[in-house]
Amino acid sequence: DGAAPAFLEAPSRYIVEQLQGRAIDLAPVYTANRPPTIELPFRTRAQLVALAVPVDAMRGECTVRESGAFYVGPSVVTGKLEATVGVGNLVNRFYAAVRSDVTLRDYQFVRPHAPDPSRATASFQWDFAVVVTSLEVVMVQDGVVAIEGFVGGQPGYHAGQLDPKAVNEGWVSIGVVNGSAGAGPFTEGQASVFTWPHNTHPGALFKFTVVRTAHQAKWGMYRAFPRVRHIAHVLRGMEVAPRLARVTAGVETP
Repeated sequence: DGAAPAFLEAPSRYIVEQLQGRAIDLAPVYTANRPPTIELPFRTRAQLVALAVPVDAMRGECTVRESGAFYVGPSVVTGKLEATVGVGNLVNRFYAAVRSDVTLRDYQFVRPHAPDPSRATASFQWDFAVVVTSLEVVMVQDGVVAIEGFVGGQPGYHAGQLDPKAVNEGWVSIGVVNGSAGAGPFTEGQASVFTWPHNTHPGALFKFTVVRTAHQAKWGMYRAFPRVRHIAHVLRGMEVAPRLARVTAGVETP
């Protein structure tokens, strides 16, 4: 429903500090065998900062239920997303195809093969807008067959030009898609990619809702990795692609 603002469900407000009043040097920096780059006082690629599922939504045996961590944000120590706690495991690159490493599992269905959409959903938040192109899901045997993707937040939420008065346009569906692994049942740890090839809608928020499952009365997944395209930044009226930008610390964006 695009009428309602889109927010990631969290127990407390997540605050992202914005760089204010820092001069941006738009002078090109020439290096060998590559196009000129531009020095910027912030990162040129978005960073995942929060994940959430509805509270008490996962009633099956999984790390979210066992930990009680239905929301995770950045670590107070590293500043990076807590990817080893509760729902954070959804994007943890290290996993084993065993029951104790399943991140999401639930049994609440509205009809056979159709889980309750208010529960079978997970939300992701970046620190500025991205374009989601696909979602790679690591399956359990009773995995998911079809997923609907939604983009939310402010489409102009770009690093360097956050407008606090911009309108939050709510959740916008980018369509229901089937996974590349088919209708199941699946092999434990099998990957299935759900792709939105025509999505061009940017946003700082993304959520998926499970629409159809392989089993008629249960579903689960080990991991879910969004694949994104990093959008250009608009600086003083000029679009700068991430690959042509370099942060002031000297770490070049590939």
